[in-house]
Amino acid sequence: MPGPYSGQPGFTVAEARFGAATGKLLRAALRCLQAQHALTAGTPAYDTDLEHSRRLLALAARDLASEVDKLPGGDQPAGWRRSRHAAVRGDDVEAWLKRKRDELEDEGWQGVVRSALDDLLDDYRLHADTGAFLDTEVCER
Repeated sequence: MPGPYSGQPGFTVAEARFGAATGKLLRAALRCLQAQHALTAGTPAYDTDLEHSRRLLALAARDLASEVDKLPGGDQPAGWRRSRHAAVRGDDVEAWLKRKRDELEDEGWQGVVRSALDDLLDDYRLHADTGAFLDTEVCER
């Protein structure tokens, strides 16, 4: 079932996915409430349906958190901390890596470290360009 933002003009893919995950969470919460109130407590059907609906709610909450992580920082709720770090072109991490690389000479042991930082910077930028989290491997195309 498409979420509330699906197919709406003016929404980015991330916003559409966030909207779909929000809808999924709300449906799971409603199902959980229905399971709590629709059946008689203590019956096998009640216990099974309530347990299943609580699992669906937990999975939907996890999916929503994942989609919030993918939103640009300015679109995330105030105080949100990403559960995983996504590389972003021009962010503080890229600037810091570049600064540290540029502080080193091209020769001797500094050249070796500079080359390693350059490779690390290239990898960071590749993650940023592909939208991959830093804890995932990315191959150049």
